[in-house]
Amino acid sequence: VCSSDLLNVGFLGAFTTFSTYSMELLNLFLRGEIALGIFFAVLNIIGALLFCFIGYYLLNLFLK
Repeated sequence: VCSSDLLNVGFLGAFTTFSTYSMELLNLFLRGEIALGIFFAVLNIIGALLFCFIGYYLLNLFLK
């Protein structure tokens, strides 16, 4: 596997994932579900940050 293939797959995977997230969020707002859309966005951001911190903590714990 070429490193450029891994980069392309990673980039395209992240791009399509973010596109799907954005489209779902837009659909909530367009359907008038503003509160649910805001909750969805905030929960995703907090969840992503939380799991990043957990991963970082566990990595440092196992590397010591």
